[in-house]
Amino acid sequence: MINPIAKANNDWKDMLNQYNIDENLLNKKLNSTEFKSKAGNVSDDGNKSYTLKKSDIHGRGLFINKQVQKNEVIGYALRNNKRTFLGRYTNHSPEYNAKFLAIKNSSDMITVAYKKIKKGEEILVDYRNHTFKKEYYNKNLI
Repeated sequence: MINPIAKANNDWKDMLNQYNIDENLLNKKLNSTEFKSKAGNVSDDGNKSYTLKKSDIHGRGLFINKQVQKNEVIGYALRNNKRTFLGRYTNHSPEYNAKFLAIKNSSDMITVAYKKIKKGEEILVDYRNHTFKKEYYNKNLI
């Protein structure tokens, strides 16, 4: 049985291959001045539901500070056109436990538990749902 960290990392590479994305070019783009100016600064909105710390999946990640039930709002991913820690440091996994949802008639997005998340678990999303599928947001508005 493959461990969850290796599974998440392997799935990340599979996703990049599926969409024909070169990881080196992607990292270069994400670190470019152009991207940073479009994406904006990352702001700490003071949400105490999670802690930012080292992740074995990828660099840094967010870990929940209390048990969260399915469909419970964790916090904002995007608020007032600014990415929060949830919008920036939530890592990818095919075994995700959260989703980003767009708010109707707003540029804001929230993060909602897809299933129960136990205290201390990393908050994870499936990037396939959020990065590449605009139709996802057309169906998942609140």
